[in-house]
Amino acid sequence: MNLDGLKWVPLPIWDLRMSFRGRFGIAKGYGGDATPLTELFFVGGINTLRGFRFGRAGPVTSSGTLQGSNKQIILKETPQGKLSNSHFETKSSDITSPDEGKVLVETLYISIDAANRAWMQGRTYRDQILPGNLMAGFALGKIMETKSDNFKVGDIVEGDLGWQNYSLKSENEIEKAHIISSLSLHMSVLGITGRTAYFGLQLADLKKEDTVLISAAAGAVGNVAGQIAKIKGCRVIGITSSEEKAKWLTQDLGFDGVVNYKNKNLVKDC
Repeated sequence: MNLDGLKWVPLPIWDLRMSFRGRFGIAKGYGGDATPLTELFFVGGINTLRGFRFGRAGPVTSSGTLQGSNKQIILKETPQGKLSNSHFETKSSDITSPDEGKVLVETLYISIDAANRAWMQGRTYRDQILPGNLMAGFALGKIMETKSDNFKVGDIVEGDLGWQNYSLKSENEIEKAHIISSLSLHMSVLGITGRTAYFGLQLADLKKEDTVLISAAAGAVGNVAGQIAKIKGCRVIGITSSEEKAKWLTQDLGFDGVVNYKNKNLVKDC
């Protein structure tokens, strides 16, 4: 059976207000704002962390090789305003076997982050994504074919696999993921988001009853950092941009207080 195309796989949702819901061609984020995506995407996620699940580009033959083509999402035009379908295009390429020291990886989940937009606008901590380039994205994948002593078929790996079904990667471009829970959690609290929050607070060397101020508190990293600080017995204050987010942080996540920097009483609140 040909499984050509992308397919929606539901992910656990911890808080419906902070999650992307399944839509074809449209992601609905916090507050219900619609964000157009390429028409081949179905979207799901946990809080502000998202995941795409790709279908296999073609069936596996009896010899174990892959047939079909590798679908890729290419940046067609550098966005100047709101992101839309017109900024992307879909291309197909052949699925090829890896050379010595490389692996063939099937994409399982892709994290869609605010940084993705910044990558299109100019150089950041990475080179700018230019028109004609494959859209980059941190992802979880599975080794389908290997010519590396460090990876075996079936290993789950992580790295910048890009918005595509399959990728050829060198050994130093990916890392083996240590899976201890569902794969979707490894795209959020057990992935880069959780690690950023955890190790950032490790550097702070928090003590019980310390007061911790979290910027972008309703964001993917901020809300996790705040929850970790609460677990450590700290008083946690979040900075955010709306009353809805403020209520979510205090009522659902247990923050002790929130400063909404977009209201007109910022000095009074402080």
